[in-house]
Amino acid sequence: MDRTLESLASICRNSPWERKWLLGPSLSAGTQWIDSLARQQVPCINLIPATCDTLAREWARPVMIREGLNVLPDDVGPLILQAAWEQLPRSGYFRRLPASVGVLNSLVQTVADLRMHETRAEQLRSMADAAHSRTRLTDLAMLLEFWEAWLETHAFVDQAGILTLARRAICDASLTDCLVLVSEDVELEGVAQRFLEEIPDSQRHWVSIGQPPLPRDQSSASTQTHFFRAIGAANEIRGVLRRIVESKLPLDHVEILTTDVSQTAELLLDLLPEEKEGGDGLSRITLAQGLPISRSRPARALLGFVLWAQAEFGVQQFCQLLESELIPTGEQWGPVLAAALRRLGIKAGADHYVPAIDRELQRLQDSHLQTDDSDRQLVNTQVSRLQMLRGLCEQWIPAVQTLLQPGQSSFAAALQLLDGCVVRDAVDATARATIAAALQRQSQWQNTLGVTLLASSWLPTYLSKTRILQSTPRPGCLHVSSVFTGGQTGRPVCFVTGMEDRVFPGNIRQDPALSDAERQTLREDMVTGAQRHASGLRHVRRILSQDRERLFLSWSCASPDDGSELFAARLVHELAMENTQTSAEDWSQLLLDDVSEWPQSYAISDHSSAVNVTESRILTLLEHDAPRTLLEAMHPHFAAGRRAIQHRLENLNEYSGDVSLSTSGVTVFDNSQHVYSASALETLGRCPLAFFFSRRLKGFRAEEYDADLDRWLDPAVFGRLVHELFQKFLTSLQGAAPDFNQHWPQLKAMVVELGQQYERNYPPVSRSSCRQDLAKLLRIARTFLNEETRWYRRTGAIPAYFEATLGMPRRDDDTATALDCAEPVPLILNSGRRIFGHAQVDRIDRLSEHRYAICDYKTGSAWGYAQQSPFQGGRHLQSTFYTKLVQKVLRTSLSEQHTVTQFDYFFPGIRGDGLRVGWEAAQLEPGVQVLENLVELDQTGVYAPTNCADDCRFCDYRSVCGNVTELARAAAAWYQNDERLNGLREARDDAAK
Repeated sequence: MDRTLESLASICRNSPWERKWLLGPSLSAGTQWIDSLARQQVPCINLIPATCDTLAREWARPVMIREGLNVLPDDVGPLILQAAWEQLPRSGYFRRLPASVGVLNSLVQTVADLRMHETRAEQLRSMADAAHSRTRLTDLAMLLEFWEAWLETHAFVDQAGILTLARRAICDASLTDCLVLVSEDVELEGVAQRFLEEIPDSQRHWVSIGQPPLPRDQSSASTQTHFFRAIGAANEIRGVLRRIVESKLPLDHVEILTTDVSQTAELLLDLLPEEKEGGDGLSRITLAQGLPISRSRPARALLGFVLWAQAEFGVQQFCQLLESELIPTGEQWGPVLAAALRRLGIKAGADHYVPAIDRELQRLQDSHLQTDDSDRQLVNTQVSRLQMLRGLCEQWIPAVQTLLQPGQSSFAAALQLLDGCVVRDAVDATARATIAAALQRQSQWQNTLGVTLLASSWLPTYLSKTRILQSTPRPGCLHVSSVFTGGQTGRPVCFVTGMEDRVFPGNIRQDPALSDAERQTLREDMVTGAQRHASGLRHVRRILSQDRERLFLSWSCASPDDGSELFAARLVHELAMENTQTSAEDWSQLLLDDVSEWPQSYAISDHSSAVNVTESRILTLLEHDAPRTLLEAMHPHFAAGRRAIQHRLENLNEYSGDVSLSTSGVTVFDNSQHVYSASALETLGRCPLAFFFSRRLKGFRAEEYDADLDRWLDPAVFGRLVHELFQKFLTSLQGAAPDFNQHWPQLKAMVVELGQQYERNYPPVSRSSCRQDLAKLLRIARTFLNEETRWYRRTGAIPAYFEATLGMPRRDDDTATALDCAEPVPLILNSGRRIFGHAQVDRIDRLSEHRYAICDYKTGSAWGYAQQSPFQGGRHLQSTFYTKLVQKVLRTSLSEQHTVTQFDYFFPGIRGDGLRVGWEAAQLEPGVQVLENLVELDQTGVYAPTNCADDCRFCDYRSVCGNVTELARAAAAWYQNDERLNGLREARDDAAK
């Protein structure tokens, strides 16, 4: 039993029946001492833990009741000073500062200090006459006067007032029969010190604290002091837990003192395993200072909303809320919704969200009618996500806008936002209840005081300083406290963490409104920042000198982020010297000699030190002779993946694309139910396996967003703009021949008009990016009209149909053509097999009365398109597919005499520079057989990978296939040996020639 408990035990035994107030540095410390006495079977009858403030409040209560006084709530102080703000002179010091919550909170503390030392406003003005900072001290005197006048007018008392009333009540007969036991480490100031001194000596007893350190030549204390290092704070806490596990220490025998309570608490909650599933994370830990409320999801969500509002509703802030899953998104994933939102390119502004989402919804709904079944599922998914986003915007944006409005409506909006936040555990529930109560109090007091405060400015300060779930030590629980205030549990094992020199002992903090020098000038006994700092260090030294079984001191020796070296604090060196009787000259090598083990890191060397199951499993895998076998036994899907990789390169089997051999429940698809598009067929020709992943398994790559300040429109939207420009221009000619000299002004005006329209619909990230894209569009338009003029002079072709929609419903009735049809178009192949197709054809030109040519715009590069190889080994089948499809529709809609005689790719883009690549219909006829060979592969379920690794350069499924070079090399042999691939191999061979 140490000196503290011995002193208390002696008093309790000598005065068992008297009422005894135990004044400790905190209520927690007093409670811990009483618990320790009870565990040692010392009678603790009528022993009540208290602090000077709680004792004064108890003794002053009768006086307050008689005089009709009320205790001033803690969070009303800033509102009182805000009410006084307008009374300060405009030429003064504080009126030049914004009346922010942070400034007001700081001034409240300064006024409280002045009140605790019974400082009068006249003293401040007198000191102002002789000081350089006259306006500041004068303003401070006015705030002090207003504070005191407000308390008197409204019958409230602050802490200084309570202590004054308690001093008056000391002689009350009801208080003369009690004892006040004062701990030696209680450090009071001002009115509190005088209150304590006025308690009669017969009632006041001092309690000895701790055990003084022994002289160096008598350092046979029973405490075993140990030191260890770690790479980062997380590994430091791992080191603590590993030593607890290795020594099999009961958790309630251990106290952790730390220099960073918030970080340590969060790391312990992350690392310490729960005894049962669904625990709230605090069943095995007690926290003297509690958890920062900002750790909870409701607090983080409110802070996110405030940042969103302050950033003028920028997309990035809202996406962070979604990605962190702080607001409910139904069955949708927050990160997925955030990706969908980023792709819209919405610029800052609350009124830009819903219109932008509506435009994209309309575009997707239009494209829904023009896509095949496999693409339609993706479109439906995108539509559902955007509808969810629209609902979230309509729900949250009005409330967040109200946060920026002063008065009670701002706090009512904060309550509304709080009610809609995600709550998943007890911490979140407690935080939401605490914040809601604080918001309601603030709203009520603002109404009472007649002041207005923005919730958006009040919330960040309140959430940064508020803590929840404070608790005293409990049986079976690890206790965590600050090294500057804790250490009174009497537990036999103590860990002191975060003892690197950049953190401990920290910097001296002075009051910005009243410096230490000014405090000393006002009153010699007024406590300064330096004195508070020194008091904290005295407490640390006193706690570390206590007699225990074991004491561990740890620090981070390196930063895990950049590997920079960190060093132990000076106090650690001093304790190491005392522990080893080493002189100061040996500091450089002292700790390295004493700390023989490597710094704590993520890895462990023995199962007995594993903190959780994950660490034990990792070590098991490292130790096992065949870790792969063990891993696959624990996780069967790893074994399936290994078999796929192992057998994928052997031959064309179920692991490499032959669905007909699959035993995993994947069946051959019924292609009679599918409608082919040109892009689907070209994917099938490029790589049947990629076609299987995208069109049959419908596995689409997750949406990604890459912010590019140099680009306004993404390629898909820019391509749509180009197509719309060409369509409107050629339609306006009404069958006339295009002529550059005559029509360039008209086309140039259309570029400006459409550019402005798209700028409204797709707000640019920057003006420069918009100008660059419009300049690019203008160059494309010039190239287009130049080439169209030459083309007409050479061929006489007149554009007849634009954006003809074949095999699917039309998205715009205003631009409908005579060829449009909603039902998929049937095509009969050479073998008599029937397939269905659909397409949206850019342009169909009339060459003569019954002869037509197809023109397809390509806004990108002409790379890969060659006159001598129209099909590129099955990779380019749009020409053949469109020729057959359009000819079928022409003959069905018009007459059997109509025929398509030519197909051209037109590259008006900057990289294409007006190039045309085209073929006569007869040259495209062999492509029908290539198309049929590909359909045969799809029909039989043979989805072989491509035999050319170049096909994989931009494939979405590259990571699925693994080493694409090896797979393509293996597939080349299958193409030669498997007769089912003969058709595709022949197409590849023809392209090679």
